[in-house]
Amino acid sequence: MQAQERKTTAGADGHQVRTDPAPQAAVATTPFTRGLLTPDSIRTLQRTVGNAAVVQLARQEAPPAAAGAPVIQRIVKITPAMYQRGLGVEELTRPQLGRYFLYAVRDDAKRAAAMGQDATVETDLADFQRNLRNQQIAVPTLVTALNALVTKVNTVLNTLQTEVPRYNHPNQSAQAIVPNSMTRYARENNVGQGYEHSPLPANHPAEPSWRLPQMMHSQVADALGPLAESPDTDQAPRGNGQLPLKQLTMAQASSLLPRPLMNLIFDVRFQLEDDHAQVGRRVVIDERTPNEKARQEKSPVAPGTLRSWHQDDSGKLPDNGFDPNAIPEHARALHTHYETHSQSGAGASIVNAATAPRGFAEYTGAGEEVPHNVKVVLDYIQKRVYLTVTHYQYWALIPDGAGHRFWQAPGQNLAQAQGALAQQPNGENGVMMSPWVEIQVG
Repeated sequence: MQAQERKTTAGADGHQVRTDPAPQAAVATTPFTRGLLTPDSIRTLQRTVGNAAVVQLARQEAPPAAAGAPVIQRIVKITPAMYQRGLGVEELTRPQLGRYFLYAVRDDAKRAAAMGQDATVETDLADFQRNLRNQQIAVPTLVTALNALVTKVNTVLNTLQTEVPRYNHPNQSAQAIVPNSMTRYARENNVGQGYEHSPLPANHPAEPSWRLPQMMHSQVADALGPLAESPDTDQAPRGNGQLPLKQLTMAQASSLLPRPLMNLIFDVRFQLEDDHAQVGRRVVIDERTPNEKARQEKSPVAPGTLRSWHQDDSGKLPDNGFDPNAIPEHARALHTHYETHSQSGAGASIVNAATAPRGFAEYTGAGEEVPHNVKVVLDYIQKRVYLTVTHYQYWALIPDGAGHRFWQAPGQNLAQAQGALAQQPNGENGVMMSPWVEIQVG
């Protein structure tokens, strides 16, 4: 079969916009006329022919979606204006601009400067960092300079390609622009590409490292133990009988979570704040390759990749008020991309499997050596970010001396988890936790 051509054109901001060909439908024709796929008929088909075929059929029966603006290709995806909109402020303060610079720009700017392709990047970076400390320089002036720096950084980094093994498919070259999954979201510094994760500010604890699950569990227990029995800020779940979710501020999260995971959480949240009125500016975080998107890969392993449609059938997450007929403007780009390039999950039962996204976008996490336990879910309707470090399973914090011990339940059934906890040493004093915590990104 002849390979489909991928086109690259200049976007509205001067960066490269790649337009991927639409995936070919798995089912060419259907005996159904539009609008006859009722819930009962869908369930019958799911039991007989399987969910994957029904999803393809439902897509053909649904009215065609309006063509959206192309997803913009750039390295630094979140702009100061997007961050400002996300915070809901008229103007960024100096500390807010500094926080944005730390999470969104600094490490990629240092990489671009080290490449030596544009000597002004290094100069502009040094000038901005110096001026950020100068209280005499107005914040709007700093924002203007930072916007110019971001443009230069993206221009340089979008010219740098490397061998990316997971891009190596029969009809696609393994040469690609270095993806954020290999730098910004990577667990280790990428010395070969000149990327290094900056340390956290001096007033924060030493940056966590999750090279092994045991290290992750120990750090989570130390950080969340004092909060375990404080329900004041807990978030209520949607389902009856489910456990409330702990909420972590950005400061609490940054002292607990690895830097690449914080980078991902930051980008995932603020992608919803792109300028919808400007043609060609549609920011979508998804580190899957074009091939993975075309075949709707649902269980990718690279950090920052969109996964299958998150269902939350049991209602462990708070209600997001999702209405498929009323997708908010800020969510449409992500929703359309997710609907087109993903599918129902590997663990979904045939009877209950989703046939479209439900307002929760699930990402492969970052910062862990084995990409299994850590998942990030974005409620793109209400702009909330949730994190699991146990692959959706319940867990508990058990008092242990002066601190707490992390204990992971053997499954996702709350009653069984509570029974198993009671059998643990000092388990009767343990606090069972929801599989999810909310990160209040700001």
